[in-house]
Amino acid sequence: MNKKILTVAIAAALAAPATVLAEVTVYGQLHMSMDYTDSNTAVPAGTVGNKGNVGISSNSSRIGFKGAEDLGGGLQAIWQVESQVNLDKANTTGTALTGTVAGGATGTIATNNSATGALANRDSFLGLSGGFGTVLFGKHDTPFKMFGRSLDPFADSIADTRQLLGNTQGYGDPGFDLRAPNAIAYITPSFSGFQAVGAFVTGFNQNYVGVDNNKYTAVSLNATYTNGPAYVGFAFEQHNIKDMAGAGGKNPTAFRLGGSYAFGPAKVGAEWEHISNADLNALGGAERDGGTLFGTYGFGAETAKLALSTVSNWKVDGTSMTDTKSSLVALGLDHSFSKRTNAYVQYTKLLNKTNASYSLGGGGGYGDPLTPAVGGKPGALSLGLIHKF
Repeated sequence: MNKKILTVAIAAALAAPATVLAEVTVYGQLHMSMDYTDSNTAVPAGTVGNKGNVGISSNSSRIGFKGAEDLGGGLQAIWQVESQVNLDKANTTGTALTGTVAGGATGTIATNNSATGALANRDSFLGLSGGFGTVLFGKHDTPFKMFGRSLDPFADSIADTRQLLGNTQGYGDPGFDLRAPNAIAYITPSFSGFQAVGAFVTGFNQNYVGVDNNKYTAVSLNATYTNGPAYVGFAFEQHNIKDMAGAGGKNPTAFRLGGSYAFGPAKVGAEWEHISNADLNALGGAERDGGTLFGTYGFGAETAKLALSTVSNWKVDGTSMTDTKSSLVALGLDHSFSKRTNAYVQYTKLLNKTNASYSLGGGGGYGDPLTPAVGGKPGALSLGLIHKF
């Protein structure tokens, strides 16, 4: 009799969590690659990527939980908690990006959001959704980043366009393809294909030394139009640091324009961006242009991909910084085993000019950046496997 009561009690206890979690969706993506990398030059001491290195990398692998509650009248409460998981090495706490402001004070500009080992270190938020659109509070990719991600056929691989685009190459500002903490975001409904996303970041820099953190805010937005095979849009972002930096400080800004068009099994696309006032360290007006051209072609279970990205020389207060431009060439072939599992092979080459120091895999997504010496021209041959659930 006691055993029967115990069995019923255990069954009831196990059934209760199942009821509570009934509205929770578990999702994720596991992305592993084997990469043969060639630095093509000597590499700085202590960095990854000696000539002829073979490595295994986990590339933006993640697991998430999300759900919604119907509040009546077409209103829903929505939430999401997403975390990065690292399948190839021990979890880390991330690295800090540092910079200086007026007076020479040094502080943390931002924390590398790809760090693993922390719950909710990817897009995680609480919000409301209804006929008016969606409002989110929490941590989220900026609308500027979201637009760029929609135009990258090599996203989250060593050929990710973020190696160049959105990258300020150490000019002080943390860049423009960011996952922002302390964000308030609004997503409009779709109006016959038109949609906009806006975000205000109330404390973009939480750890800066000796300054008022409330003065480091950010504004980001995008607007897109989708009509069948056509997709076009623009994005804007500004980091409000002028008051924080003191006299002479400027607010780093960036613009993007781009789109794509599909015809039959093929798709072509392009993106252009301009970054200005990026030189936080010198409080100057560093600026440059950049862009990507890409094409894909599907045949059977295969998709061939090609992308060429490039950034111009930096200009600081109107003076061109000679040979600071760089280009990224990527060629790949994807094979679809199913709707959830893909494999790929791709070749990537980064072509830094003499005074450029962009790294291969260092812009985001890819797990093990290859950091060459200034002017280096690293390359990589990669085999990858992606499974989504």
